[in-house]
Amino acid sequence: MKSQLEALRAFEVNRALAARSDRHDLRTPLNAILLSLEGIRLLGDLNNDQMTSLALAEKNYEAVCSMLDQMLDIDCIDARGGAALTKRAALPLELIARATEQIAALATERRQILKSSTATIRALAVDSEKIVRVLVNLLANAVKFTPGGGVISVAAADSEEDGSRAVLFTVSDSGIGLREADIARIFSEGFRVKADAPTHRSTGIGLTFCKRVVEAHGGKIWVESQPGHGATFRFRLPAPI
Repeated sequence: MKSQLEALRAFEVNRALAARSDRHDLRTPLNAILLSLEGIRLLGDLNNDQMTSLALAEKNYEAVCSMLDQMLDIDCIDARGGAALTKRAALPLELIARATEQIAALATERRQILKSSTATIRALAVDSEKIVRVLVNLLANAVKFTPGGGVISVAAADSEEDGSRAVLFTVSDSGIGLREADIARIFSEGFRVKADAPTHRSTGIGLTFCKRVVEAHGGKIWVESQPGHGATFRFRLPAPI
């Protein structure tokens, strides 16, 4: 029985690595696209409409690269688990500050109020880059689902469960909320909410990435929401005693 389980595990790991290799191959055409865009910019003498189109193409290039990075990270975590993380000491305040810095302009553009607070000074042993991307994903979703003038909050506080110390991160919004059926599947890879939602062009990768990263840290992520009453995403990360 043990040998069969080991063989099955080896098969799953090899399949995940093969998928990661296939996705990694996408880097080649993407790099070619970037070089082409840079070449166009170097030609100069572009009119305003052409410059606008070029900037839009570059923005979409960056979006595709971000999605590809997340897919590669998902595959790597599936194959290696916690070994895929590069952990260092980090303060929740620093993680939140880095994430809100990336989202602030987008929230301002939509006339939204972005609030942040930290009620803990505990240092965490985390892969900072990935945790910041988790926060950015959650905040970006909050921005998309919240009407102009709405409020988005991100916070961190001490938490304790079954005698284990942790830090609880919370991202909440005053947006359209989620249906119960969506909550049950929200973290599944490829799942998207109803077609008429603001994220109708979403790939369904971001929240899957969040779940994989949080769980690879030994943590837990979940969402609380009701239609018309916003959504609150929470994730708990273990903190050293």
